[in-house]
Amino acid sequence: MPFEDIPLIDNHAHPWLLPDAAAAEPFARFFTEGPSPQRETLFYRFALRELAHFLGCAPDEASVVAARNMADFARRLVEDARVEAVLIDDGYPRDGAYSIADLARFGGFHTHRVVRLERLVEDLLPKVASLEELVAALIAELEAARPQIVAIKSIIAYRSGLAIESPDRTAAAAALPHVGGARLTDKSLLDLTFHLAAEWAADHHLPMHLHTGFGDRDLDLRLANPLHLRPLFERGVLGRSPVVLLHASYPFTREAGYLASVYPDLYIDVSEASPLLAGPALKTTLGDLLGLAPVTRLLYGSDAWGIPDWLWLAARATRRALADALAWLPEDEANWAARRILHDNAAELYGLSTSNTTP
Repeated sequence: MPFEDIPLIDNHAHPWLLPDAAAAEPFARFFTEGPSPQRETLFYRFALRELAHFLGCAPDEASVVAARNMADFARRLVEDARVEAVLIDDGYPRDGAYSIADLARFGGFHTHRVVRLERLVEDLLPKVASLEELVAALIAELEAARPQIVAIKSIIAYRSGLAIESPDRTAAAAALPHVGGARLTDKSLLDLTFHLAAEWAADHHLPMHLHTGFGDRDLDLRLANPLHLRPLFERGVLGRSPVVLLHASYPFTREAGYLASVYPDLYIDVSEASPLLAGPALKTTLGDLLGLAPVTRLLYGSDAWGIPDWLWLAARATRRALADALAWLPEDEANWAARRILHDNAAELYGLSTSNTTP
């Protein structure tokens, strides 16, 4: 495996489901962003072949599912992939999922928490009676979480898109009494809380992760183009602390690479693009990023969720695709770039020192 000597820091992943919750879903469901299994994708067929080879079984779904039913399966995957540390957005999934501490214990890697902004706001809404109370409660929750988190994540792209407007407190206050249910979709409240979080992150020089590009089918992909964020960078709302565009902003990868080339504290991670993009598609995506974005601001990630398999598959897919994308460089230059992307950039960005310690 190319670059197998480089330990991985995974910039973005989610909790695994507990065994009973995972077993309630068809195995193929974990390999798509859609609501139902997609067994005909080349990614899923690739995943079955890779897992079957690792497990020593036939490359069909039934054989793989049976063979992976072993107590130490997750740790074996992690050790084989050389995963050193994982940043965990524990806002999804929450029901039936392992805690961050349990993930570290079962997986054998270091875990670092990323707080999910919109989930935090949704938890606070039933407890407040006014906009002033919501603002105060949000800042208090962020302050309380500060010692345990390495970044804030926003999924505003899912809810109202990345064309984020200046806060309108009058509209947000008027909307507050009418917000119901568990899912916050009101744009005035989303824009306001995003600005509050961005200001708080800047004051604490804490990285802010932003979902960009593709995702679940409830996402309006047109509004997930990171170019919508340019006014926020120009006004200083973003950029006073590090900003990480998640998921390579795919299919807006070139747009993300351009933004990273002109804004000095903007990073891009490749989670979800790796390993979901099959075959040469991942190599092309990495090549588009490497063609313009500074190497020192590209981050490895998997977007693993539900089951540990995705963590291992992303490691293998990224190492191979990265080797192909860097093949035109001298060996020492390619090795430097790979080490920066797979490990060193994240270690520096989050102030991690994990190489010589144990979870």
